[in-house]
Amino acid sequence: MFIGPLKWPTISRLSGPKHTNRRTSLKTAYGYPIVTTRNIHLILKKLGIKPWEKTAPDTTLEEYAKRDLNDKQRAELRFAPKPDVVRFYKNPATEEPFTGFCNVGDPWLTVFALVPWDPEPLVVVTVEFKHGFGKVVLVPPSGNISQKDRGSWPRAAKREFEEETGFKLARIIALASGKEQGASVRQYTAGIYSFLGILKDPVERRPSRLDDNELLKVVLVPLSDWLDIIDRGDTYDIAAVVPTHLGVRKLQKLRML
Repeated sequence: MFIGPLKWPTISRLSGPKHTNRRTSLKTAYGYPIVTTRNIHLILKKLGIKPWEKTAPDTTLEEYAKRDLNDKQRAELRFAPKPDVVRFYKNPATEEPFTGFCNVGDPWLTVFALVPWDPEPLVVVTVEFKHGFGKVVLVPPSGNISQKDRGSWPRAAKREFEEETGFKLARIIALASGKEQGASVRQYTAGIYSFLGILKDPVERRPSRLDDNELLKVVLVPLSDWLDIIDRGDTYDIAAVVPTHLGVRKLQKLRML
């Protein structure tokens, strides 16, 4: 699905404004720090992104729900994992019944996008501590569909990207034929929708709009460095790998890289 005009800028041939923050000696573009494989740890430290301090031992959701929770804690239970489900099949290898136990989850989306820059385009990346994996994760802007998206995943992708980064998109392209791709297909029901975002030309950026509880930072990574970070396994999120592969392939087919 396409949203926006049909004009296709050649990303690899465009350049953007250059700026160096004199107080930190860090290069920035469009108001965001430029992260490379050499300075990534320094910049994350300066941004204040680090693993959160644990305040108590882990417990089960069942035990937690039995506690004397305050109003805020009870409201947060809406984010708790949904109940597991059991699915029943016949195994064709044995002709016997098969019981499949599944963890239920909501699908999500990720938008791969490049910002024009010289000598190579920059990948728009968000950096955030993810409590489920217990690590600081680097991934292109991601999110979920909401009621305001009226059931449209491309509309949700455009909204999430623009809210998190402030960059305005000219169009959004569904990758993998718009099909949901499983994240952990043996037991997890949710998957990921991948999109390619094409920024407006010239680049237009407005203030980002994050939720009050979001401690998320945006950085820009040269494409070659981003691929190296993925190769090293330092993104810690499969949602960084799949949309990047699909997005680069699409841009190459469109002769934009």
